[in-house]
Amino acid sequence: MPDLPVQLTSFVGRDIERTHVEKALTERRLVTLAGPGGIGKTRLAVAVAEASAHRYVDGACWVDLGSLVDPEQVTRTVTAATQVLVHPAGDPRRALVAQLKNRQQLVCLDTCEHLLVACAELVDLLLRGCPGVSVLATSREPLGVSGEAVWRVPPMGMESASRLFADRAALVVQDYVAGKSVEQEICEWLDGVPLAIELAAAWAGVLAPGEIAARLRHRSTLLPGGPRLAPERHRSLTASLAWSYDLLDETDRELFRGMAVFAGGFDLDAASAVCTGGAEVLDGVRRLVDKSLLAKVNTPTGARFHMLETIREYASDRLEQAAESTELRRRHLEYYLGFARVAEAGFERDQDYWRIALHADHDNLRAALIRALDEYPGHGRELAAALSRFWFVCGHTNEGMGYLRRAIDLAPDDRTPLQAALLSGAAAMAVGNADGAEAAELAERGIDIAGVGDRHRGRCLTWAAHRWLYFDSDASHDLASEGGRSGVLADDPFTVEHAAILRARTLANRDRHAQARTEIGDARRQALARGDRCTAAFAVGIEIWADLFTGEVPSAVSASREALTLVEPLGDHFAVGHITVNLAWALALSGDFDGARAAIEPVLRSVSDTVPELLRCFAVIPGLVDLWQGRLDAAHHWLTIASRFAEPATDNWHVAQVLPPLAETLRRLGRPGEARVVAERAVALATTLDVPHVQAEALDELGYLARDKGSGGEAARLHHRALDIRVEHGLRTFWPDSFDALAGVTRDPAVAVRLLAASESGRVAVGRGFRPVDDAGHTATVTTLRAKIDPDTFAETWSAGIELTLDEAADYASRQRRGRSSGTGWQSLTLTERQVVDLVVAGQTNPEIGARLFMSRSMVKTHLAHVFAKVAVANRAELAAAAGRRHAVDVDAEAAKSGFPHR
Repeated sequence: MPDLPVQLTSFVGRDIERTHVEKALTERRLVTLAGPGGIGKTRLAVAVAEASAHRYVDGACWVDLGSLVDPEQVTRTVTAATQVLVHPAGDPRRALVAQLKNRQQLVCLDTCEHLLVACAELVDLLLRGCPGVSVLATSREPLGVSGEAVWRVPPMGMESASRLFADRAALVVQDYVAGKSVEQEICEWLDGVPLAIELAAAWAGVLAPGEIAARLRHRSTLLPGGPRLAPERHRSLTASLAWSYDLLDETDRELFRGMAVFAGGFDLDAASAVCTGGAEVLDGVRRLVDKSLLAKVNTPTGARFHMLETIREYASDRLEQAAESTELRRRHLEYYLGFARVAEAGFERDQDYWRIALHADHDNLRAALIRALDEYPGHGRELAAALSRFWFVCGHTNEGMGYLRRAIDLAPDDRTPLQAALLSGAAAMAVGNADGAEAAELAERGIDIAGVGDRHRGRCLTWAAHRWLYFDSDASHDLASEGGRSGVLADDPFTVEHAAILRARTLANRDRHAQARTEIGDARRQALARGDRCTAAFAVGIEIWADLFTGEVPSAVSASREALTLVEPLGDHFAVGHITVNLAWALALSGDFDGARAAIEPVLRSVSDTVPELLRCFAVIPGLVDLWQGRLDAAHHWLTIASRFAEPATDNWHVAQVLPPLAETLRRLGRPGEARVVAERAVALATTLDVPHVQAEALDELGYLARDKGSGGEAARLHHRALDIRVEHGLRTFWPDSFDALAGVTRDPAVAVRLLAASESGRVAVGRGFRPVDDAGHTATVTTLRAKIDPDTFAETWSAGIELTLDEAADYASRQRRGRSSGTGWQSLTLTERQVVDLVVAGQTNPEIGARLFMSRSMVKTHLAHVFAKVAVANRAELAAAAGRRHAVDVDAEAAKSGFPHR
């Protein structure tokens, strides 16, 4: 959570006020500190928050709203400050309530008056939906929310005011000494307004306290044309500002006025470009800081300066009076357009630096963009295109899409590279918003415009590839490959790396994990070298999947944590959500169910009411956690939600992952008919989409259902087929599942014992925990086997199984089917190979055999190759003939045994 603001000067006085406000917070959940500008609302709020934070389990969180101009940004700013996970396309208010409803936290909203309606609506939602959240707000007027306790901040008492003046004067004058009567006269003249007192004290380095008092005494408290009907304290502050302004020389006055055009602060480069130039700005800024008219903050990108909102308003009034506003705002736009151009190029080389720099000037960039789209369309379109990558990486995709759509529509028939850049940027926003169809539509328009060598052609091709990831891996791979080639031609490292990740993802989706690791190549290292955290994290995601499936579960946990560390600084909640889901899955596989729940629950809360499609995407993980822990009703709830992903187009890769655990849940709930339908659909879908691990899981489920019906032979065939698939594709993490399944269908107790022991040691080898849902059944099976074997034999057999390596155990399990697989000749054929031979003899094609035996065409070809080698034939015709001769020999042998001739 953001820390409370660090105060560089001491908090003077206000002890009684602080006590009263702290007490009010114990009685009411919304306290608003109200009062005019400069009265000390923010300083008092910080002091109260510091003193009260310990009463809230989740502490206090500070949200500065002063630089915002768009009411739509209020909720986004609060969600960022509270670290609430929000999908860019979702409703941030619903996400905020969903995730804060279980917190006990003090949320401090500073400077609400210019966004009063938006603040009031948000606070009302928090109070109604989050019983543990309290709000401390500062505003020039009450929020008007039901239950609000308004505490009017008074001027300082003269004793405290005099102490404040002396404290601040001592900061600029060594060994400061002044008479109390003089200090009190100054503070009385300024009506005890803290900001006015601090401004006056800042002049102690130039004027003696008596001279300050004399100058205040002999000038009007009102500016010509000023707010004559304003309250006295407003007039006193205006007088103090006017007095400080009049004491500046004309160069510094001009600089002071010019700084009113900045939103949310600026650095020296910006001030030099927009206001007067060169050394004059540096010296002028130093003088304005000395006079407390500017505040300095050190940031990772260097020193930045900002005006308190009250001072900025005064400077803005003087800017308008001087008729300098139009020219300065034009220069402000030109500077930030140039800044965005440099940042766009820099973003590809050093993303960490430019991400921070762009965030620091986000308010200025937004203000410049809004003005440009209204008044300078060409500049506006260029600025929108330049910011698109920043918006995508940092999770501002919803906001970015609005600006980009507007920029595109300003010249809908344009076919220049700029239009291609805008379309590419909009397609990226659509990907970030999980809208593959919109991404493809925008990307295709960009491809049509962008020429060879234009980097946006390659980017559009990769954005278009996202649409097919779940439906057509080959199409996605082809688009990504073409995009990667375009990226090489355009010397665009992001597109080259992005394309490699997409190609690897299409391979990982089909359990070609070794190929996926090769495909990803150096994308992770290269992305990290550029500070491209998002790209690097998704490259790590390929490694996570490979580790999850190939027997390296602890590595998957470590890689997930690494990826999460990479993306968390971005605030890109879409990426954070997906990687957190991977972490939760890896933790659950390792047996850390509490850790998995702790990781996934904030993500689920963030999307449960706001982004239904993303909830369906993530719901499979809580479904698995509940299933593995034996919470079957809860598992059924989550897996049913997950099975509706991309509805109505649910025949997709993501739903395929969901169907086997859903079938298992239904089977365990005593609904075998429904379980069979789901499992058979999983086999068919996995075969169509070529997803081996799903196929194996579904075959296991059909095997368990067959066993429950008393069809042990059919169950064994299905479980062996599942093991074949897992071995063929190196899915080592799940080999122990096959050992358990086969132990349940063997008639030999010693084989069962050895397989169960091998499963136990295999889980340790791959880093998997035991599933509590299996605990009772496992214990019962072991108890039954102990009763069938004498203790010494059981111990010896168990020890032999424990000592098997994972590969040895897989080979041992495979050899338990009818017909040992070693050697050559007809006797060496496995059960599956004999079934393939029978279907070849029956005249079925490879696709027909695959459908019958629940395997892919390539797997049929593999089995045929093994058969050809074992029985020494060259093709299907020779195999059919040899099988016929073999059958005739077998029949004659049976007839001879029976005493009856065959004919």
